[in-house]
Amino acid sequence: MRPSDKDNESELVHTGGVYDVTEDGIRYRHIPPAPTIPRDGNDFLARLKRSFKMRILEHPNPNELVFEMLNVDVSFANALRRIMIAEVPTVAIEHVYMWNNSSILHDEVLSHRIGLVPIDVDPRLFDEFVGDDDEATDRNTVVFRLGVSCPKSRKEQKKEREDAAMEDSR
Repeated sequence: MRPSDKDNESELVHTGGVYDVTEDGIRYRHIPPAPTIPRDGNDFLARLKRSFKMRILEHPNPNELVFEMLNVDVSFANALRRIMIAEVPTVAIEHVYMWNNSSILHDEVLSHRIGLVPIDVDPRLFDEFVGDDDEATDRNTVVFRLGVSCPKSRKEQKKEREDAAMEDSR
């Protein structure tokens, strides 16, 4: 065995691999070593500086950017994603007032679902609430009114349609 063969052999032992047995024969598949855990914050930053790459894929306007991060830990990418989502100003329904809810959904469940409806409004057009004692005005609030009623059950509506159809056929 030559010295160069010995070096290659020791490298393969550290990285590992798997033998796949198929109908065509046996094939060796190389598996790269699992990344080691950084010792401390300085080690993490050194690795990040050494291997991190970011490619900008699209920049259609000043408020939009599509990019790709390479050689970065999933937890770091997820933390960055969460920070970006948290920093995007949004408008959401905060207070829901109900009168005479006769549906099968409880008021709290219905309020929660209404709060999940996205509102396509630019939050920069509104004044911010500074404290808890601020009053709602037309410069910092959007008011929606939803009036829905169902006077008859579906069975009653179906029966009325059938009765009307029978009368028309006479």
